[in-house]
Amino acid sequence: MDWKTDHCPKRFKRTIAQVISVLALVSLVMAPDVLAQGGNVARVPEDFSYPRYGDSAQFQEPFAARNLSGQVILPGGGGLEKVLVELMSPGWKKRVDAVFTDAEGHFDLNRSTKGTYYLRFSLLYFGLVMAKVKIIKKAAKGVIIELPVAN
Repeated sequence: MDWKTDHCPKRFKRTIAQVISVLALVSLVMAPDVLAQGGNVARVPEDFSYPRYGDSAQFQEPFAARNLSGQVILPGGGGLEKVLVELMSPGWKKRVDAVFTDAEGHFDLNRSTKGTYYLRFSLLYFGLVMAKVKIIKKAAKGVIIELPVAN
C-alpha cells in the first residue's frame, strides 16, 4: 500500500506540491544584496519586478489607513517576506516608489499625506494584487493584504 496514491485525493497532493514549490522558490528568489538586513524593510532597485504569474485581483473600494504601511499575509494568516510593494501613479501606470516586505510581511512606504494612493503587491508564484489606500488621519494604522497563491 502506497500512502501517496491510496490515501490522498489528487487535489490535496497538488496543493501540497504547490505549497512546497512556492516555499522553496520564495526562499531562493531574491539576491542577498536586495534583502532586508536586521528585519528592516529593503528598498527595491529601480528596474526590479517579479515575473507575472497567475491571476490578478483589484480591490474596487479603497482601504482607509493612517499611512502607507501594513502587512502582506498568506491566505489564512502568516506574514509573507520579500513581497514587492509598489506605490504607483493613479491607474497603476508608473511605479513611484517600492519596498520589499520584511520577515513578518510588514512594509512601510513612509507616506502619511492625505489622499488616495495606488499600491501593487507581487511575489513570484503568487497572484498580483492591486489596492487603493485612502489616507485618513483617524483610520486604522495600516492595511492588511492577503496575497493569493497563483493557480
